Amino acid sequence: MNLRGPILVLISMFSGAAAFVIAKFAMHAVDGMVFACIVSGWAALFCGVWAKIDGNIAPPSSEGRLRWLFAGHVIASVVGAGSLWCAIDNLDPAVVSIVSRVEIIISLILAAIFLRERFRPMEWFGAVVVITGLVILKLASTGSLALVLESAHGRGFLFSLMAGLGYASSEVFAKSIAHTTSPPALAFYRNFFMMLLFGCWVAIRGGASMPEPRVWGIVAAAAVTGPGIARILWFQALRLIPLSRAVLLAQTHPLWTALLASFVLGTSLTAPQWGGAVVLLAGCVIVATGGAQRLAAGGNVPAGRTS
Repeated sequence: MNLRGPILVLISMFSGAAAFVIAKFAMHAVDGMVFACIVSGWAALFCGVWAKIDGNIAPPSSEGRLRWLFAGHVIASVVGAGSLWCAIDNLDPAVVSIVSRVEIIISLILAAIFLRERFRPMEWFGAVVVITGLVILKLASTGSLALVLESAHGRGFLFSLMAGLGYASSEVFAKSIAHTTSPPALAFYRNFFMMLLFGCWVAIRGGASMPEPRVWGIVAAAAVTGPGIARILWFQALRLIPLSRAVLLAQTHPLWTALLASFVLGTSLTAPQWGGAVVLLAGCVIVATGGAQRLAAGGNVPAGRTS
């Protein structure tokens, strides 16, 4: 059995988790959208150098359907990444990683709306388990189901859900274009255009200030580990193994994040939070397993996520 694909997914998830934890060191000193702009710029530079060394920096196809798929991937990635970094600014990285797993349910909803697909019984059951886990985690974290935007936890949970929406959409596009461009080149162009869009967003909004030099180094490290290494390895893995298998392995992301956050930041989830996390992730595995059956029958399967 070829283990290269699964190993690439696991390394991608670990690298993406490292980016979450590294980012926390800079969030107190920089606005979330400014962080997203800078991290996309650093990631574009890193991926561009990788693509140049790889010898293939050709852009994604600009013909017909593929052009629109790439544009959709970039726009959805902006929603996902911007929400993700804002979520980490307000919540523990491990909680953000767990909550944003709801993207697997959002993927099913998008497939039902746009592809006219029906949920399989196992996917329905998994969706209920995921939502149950999310409710438990929210109650354990804040004692309420309300998303009170005046509180950091409320904003963090909302941004985490938005990150799930953005990434669920972006990965559907990513699977469609992953075979048309080399992974480093695709990651380069993705991050480059994300940087431009975030920059326009920050310029129009105004009121942003440049972070101090120390923060630039932290953002660079987050960019290399997250949108850089994690994204390139994810694209490479999608070329080697079925998406359904990659998604199952992608559910290890919260585990890596929790372990790194505990080791580096000294934070840890409470017992009730772990209970909600286990239920939520179990639901993700159930949905992904149901998706594997869908794939075997010739349908689509929900996507996974990296930074």
